[in-house]
Amino acid sequence: FGADINKFTDGQPDAPSFNPSLRKFIEAHVSKARRMREDRWQKVLKKIGSTHHRRSAHSIGSNAHIPYPSLRQERSFLFDDETYPLHQILADTIGVKDLSLIHQHEEQDK
Repeated sequence: FGADINKFTDGQPDAPSFNPSLRKFIEAHVSKARRMREDRWQKVLKKIGSTHHRRSAHSIGSNAHIPYPSLRQERSFLFDDETYPLHQILADTIGVKDLSLIHQHEEQDK
């Protein structure tokens, strides 16, 4: 993929503009990636013995670090961040005005 992009851009060091001609040029790579993703998905389903084809039910992201299968069907825990401003409590504890400024805090790991 990288070699093909290099050829397309004539080796220019800048990031290429994503335009229709670049999209058409990389379509073979995108198509191959789609096929590989589907092949791997089918292998996962076969390995786990599932006939359930809804991807979200077996999503790595939605099931990561959830040890008990019955808990995987639970909905996300949501809370009111106005009532429980955890982000502001953490920012105050760290000593920054906003968590987006945490990297600017004068105390750094030693």
